[in-house]
Amino acid sequence: MPDRASPGPALRGGSVASPCIRRCCLDDNDICLGCFRSLEEIEAWSLADDDARLQILLSAAQRKQQASR
Repeated sequence: MPDRASPGPALRGGSVASPCIRRCCLDDNDICLGCFRSLEEIEAWSLADDDARLQILLSAAQRKQQASR
């Protein structure tokens, strides 16, 4: 695996684990206040490959960081 900062959960069994924490509530921009994924990212998750999932996690981590400012 490339040496880069992990945006969230580790790989489990060769697959990226969902960041869902079961606190689903969308804000006015359709961003989940639990995992910080967009509604589109949540819908796409089950069909996404690991590379796409890692990109979703990176985007969610950036949103979470911006929200905490």
